[in-house]
Amino acid sequence: MNKRTKLKDRRCFIILAFALPAALVITRLASLPGAELLDRFFTFTQTSGRLRIHTEEILFVPLCAIVVSFFRLTLGLRVLSPFRPILIAIGFRAVGVPAGIVFLASALALISLVRPFIQRSHTFTRLSITLSMVAIFMLAPVLAGQWLGGGRLSRLSYFPLIALCLTCESFAAVLEKEGAGAALARTCSTVGAALVIIAISRIPGGLELLLRFPELLIAQIGSIVLIEKRFNLRLLAKLKTAAISRPDSEVSVFS
Repeated sequence: MNKRTKLKDRRCFIILAFALPAALVITRLASLPGAELLDRFFTFTQTSGRLRIHTEEILFVPLCAIVVSFFRLTLGLRVLSPFRPILIAIGFRAVGVPAGIVFLASALALISLVRPFIQRSHTFTRLSITLSMVAIFMLAPVLAGQWLGGGRLSRLSYFPLIALCLTCESFAAVLEKEGAGAALARTCSTVGAALVIIAISRIPGGLELLLRFPELLIAQIGSIVLIEKRFNLRLLAKLKTAAISRPDSEVSVFS
């Protein structure tokens, strides 16, 4: 398959990814033939309780993927991994944004202190120790809540354990290979992407729209492919490269 054929196939996929959901949504809204069938069997509005919460979290993932793709491909910001912003966003939703940021920063600081003592260990040993340290760290708010009689501190233990562990491990790995500056920059980009995800998820009616029209998930996949095809600009990365390559005499103090 030559390059021209691949581009044509990708273009067709993008068109189909937007056209099919649009056709289904119009069918529902205009009460066209098949609308009743779609509203009865192809919707999640009837879910309730814990199943509804779980369904919303699943619907939340493709939206997160769009944001991560935008950060990496369009803005050119490197994150700890494609999945870390999503995991952190889920954690922030569970414990709250301000408390989540402080809790995450504290965990990263702890792992940074412990990492030099275990960096020569086998990968499985290192990951197991990291997991154990994070688990111990997550129990601290529970004890503090019992001692102080406050429920807010105990709520921090709802931050997903695996999300926190994987984020700490990715941070420590970048810290070891590329230094503190790169680790801090990637962590900030990762947290920034997570905050954008949280902000989008709080748009009134957003998740309800996906519950009623789950076909929009296909359009979200098309959006990711579109970003890679048309908006792979790496804007901030190119700006940084241009700034570094300029002679010192041309660099303004206001740059």
